[in-house]
Amino acid sequence: TAAQNALDADIAAWVAAQTTIINNSLTGGSPTVSHNFTNQSIDFCTGGTVTITWTIDDICETFTPQATYTLTQPQVVSYT
Repeated sequence: TAAQNALDADIAAWVAAQTTIINNSLTGGSPTVSHNFTNQSIDFCTGGTVTITWTIDDICETFTPQATYTLTQPQVVSYT
């Protein structure tokens, strides 16, 4: 449970950091930035991906960049 909670928190922090990067990279106009992150998760034990789409709206244009958070499945425990 602790590992899954930490992963979920890391995904949320990643989305926040990417949103800040996008906001800081914008010049001109008065764009608004939103995203489709609604606490999507990846199962810690199986790994996978979450793709987030940001929408950057301005008076004349809309951009929809995407980024993917990937978790590789952890190595399976083995014993003899």
